[in-house]
Amino acid sequence: MKNIFLYVVMLLVIQPTLAQKTYKVSGFVEDKFTQEALISANIVDIESGKGTFTNNYGYFSLLVKDSVKLKVSFVGYQTILLPINQFSDTLVRILLEPENEISEVEIIGQREYRNNLIELSGREIQNISAIGGKVDLSKTLQLLPGVGTLSEGSSTLIIRGGEPGQNLYLFDNVPIIHVNHLGGFFSVFNPDIINNVQLYKGGIPAKFGGKISSVMNITQKEGNKSEFKGNLSLGLTDASFSLEGPVSSKMSYIIAARKTMIDPIMYLMSSLSDGGQYSLFYGFHDINFKLTWKPNIRNTINALLYYGDDYLRYKSSFDENNVAQSATYLNIWGNWLSSVHWKSVLKDDLFMNMVISSSRYRLMNKNEQQYSDQVNSFNFSSESGSTVNNFRYLGDINKTIIKNWSVSTGIEFNYKQYVPVYNDFTTKNSISTADGNIFLHNEIKISKFLYLEPGIRFNTYKNNDFFAYSIEPRITINVNLPYNQTLSADYMRIKQYEHLFFTQGDISNNEVWIPSDEKILPIDLNQLSAGYTKIFSQGKYILNISAYLKEMSQLANYAEGYSTFINDLNWYSRLLTSGKGFSKGVEIQAKKNTGVLNASLSYTLSKTTREYPLINNGKLYLYDYDRLHSFSIQMNYKLNTHLRFNILWIYQSGLPYTPAIGKQLVFSEQENQNGESFYYEALIYGEKNSARMLDYHRLDISTQYEYMSSV
Repeated sequence: MKNIFLYVVMLLVIQPTLAQKTYKVSGFVEDKFTQEALISANIVDIESGKGTFTNNYGYFSLLVKDSVKLKVSFVGYQTILLPINQFSDTLVRILLEPENEISEVEIIGQREYRNNLIELSGREIQNISAIGGKVDLSKTLQLLPGVGTLSEGSSTLIIRGGEPGQNLYLFDNVPIIHVNHLGGFFSVFNPDIINNVQLYKGGIPAKFGGKISSVMNITQKEGNKSEFKGNLSLGLTDASFSLEGPVSSKMSYIIAARKTMIDPIMYLMSSLSDGGQYSLFYGFHDINFKLTWKPNIRNTINALLYYGDDYLRYKSSFDENNVAQSATYLNIWGNWLSSVHWKSVLKDDLFMNMVISSSRYRLMNKNEQQYSDQVNSFNFSSESGSTVNNFRYLGDINKTIIKNWSVSTGIEFNYKQYVPVYNDFTTKNSISTADGNIFLHNEIKISKFLYLEPGIRFNTYKNNDFFAYSIEPRITINVNLPYNQTLSADYMRIKQYEHLFFTQGDISNNEVWIPSDEKILPIDLNQLSAGYTKIFSQGKYILNISAYLKEMSQLANYAEGYSTFINDLNWYSRLLTSGKGFSKGVEIQAKKNTGVLNASLSYTLSKTTREYPLINNGKLYLYDYDRLHSFSIQMNYKLNTHLRFNILWIYQSGLPYTPAIGKQLVFSEQENQNGESFYYEALIYGEKNSARMLDYHRLDISTQYEYMSSV
């Protein structure tokens, strides 16, 4: 009896322990036909209701019991139920089939919504109405709350009152330095090659650093692994094509290219006018190439190339009375980058990511003049510009430590060479900087109601004798409430060790990057934000309300009276430092996600100011690109599988400007042509940015007809 009693006690103790034993199910979720990674696909254990989402590589890891049934879903794809009968950790590959019929989305369990993260698939971007009939990523993002731009038609983004140079743009984890074509009218991101886009406006994870306002993480397609496909697109301004397909059973490629159509038209029209004495043309081109090799399910290696240039050329010439004169001005600017990317599942709960990359931004101005007559002749040429080169290494690992706690940690190293300004009168003396960074990001589920993302980043920076370091704490808190409601709050501190100087409104480029030193100190940001999210009708409707406070210090700007550093060898003395920036706002977004009619409404109420000791007499003034109100509504109606109808309305408050409040006579320091002193009339200006332009609104209506065919 005693032995039987002990046996029963042991069973009572051991049985619950066995029942509670968990295993790790990890794997990749992909498109069944193209085998592209499906980012943010939803994987849910039906029995427990707990789930997870795939990362930027389509990878997931989930702790389950020995026998479970997983529900795998992704918007636009057929949902599947996958039984898992394993008594050990397992790695799986899940293929989802695109849904031809328009259906509603069922929400199982509750997702931990990140208040400051906006995520768009390549398919969603293609469905947004665009000026000129060509889709542009930056213009799509401008429809979202908290995302502004320099001016109408511009692709240059202003995130929550920040500046253009404060946004980090990543191509498959590789930073790209210059992001605009056509004077800012187009972005360099070709939509034909985009798989997914993540935009962080706040709550930026610790693995991202170096820029204070936002992170745009763009994941590119890997190429169709099943069949050869091509795409040709023609717009009012440019033409583009893409080709993709398998190289072998384990290798695929994708190539996409764009070229403007307006440059030959501009050249022809300008050559025919004014007797053919001058010609003008502008154009751009860019090429993306990606090669993917998957030797097995655990390893993926990508090779990435990007090259893009803008060019503006003006030429004048005439031959009269045996005198020949000609002048040519050429402005070229653009990027190239290359990288090798290795992703590996070392263990079923241990994912590794490693990237080695090299990138370059260059701006070059060339000026040539020729003169000849019967006696004399001369030739003159000059060159000026600016460059940045960046070599980067990034390595990180993601691991599930215990149930409900996963960690991402790694290191990043950048070596940069800046030539802020050069011309024929100086050598290209470069400024070399190096920075090393260590980061740790945690994702912790305290309970089904509370979800934390604490993180920290440690940075070191060196520019010759100038050395700096910083500790950047980050934390995001999500509280899941009943009835599909989520409250969130986050805080982040970030430093930026380089400054962008540019002039808006010129089709030619004059962007100059300048690294921090003992005078131009790193920019410091503190940002606090909070949000509320409500899901209605099983995910059919989503409402999000956010508020933020943003404080920036050690900003740099042009001194009064200067607007460019190009060809100015004394550029260092034209700098103003110690600037401060303040921004606050409320953002509202309502979306309908499913059915034949999709719609989105966005509204932002914000105020952004700047303060410099030597601007506006040291008094606070409105930021040049501050907009009090910004509102947009976008609707997309799918008539059938081929035809789509879009409508978009945008309303924005006018930008600030400095008004002229009077006139006065000013004594000239120079004499007139007769050698006499004189007075001239000059305007009297009020306080900087103390008036606003008229409000702006625009209505776009468009249709899209799509016909897809495999070649």
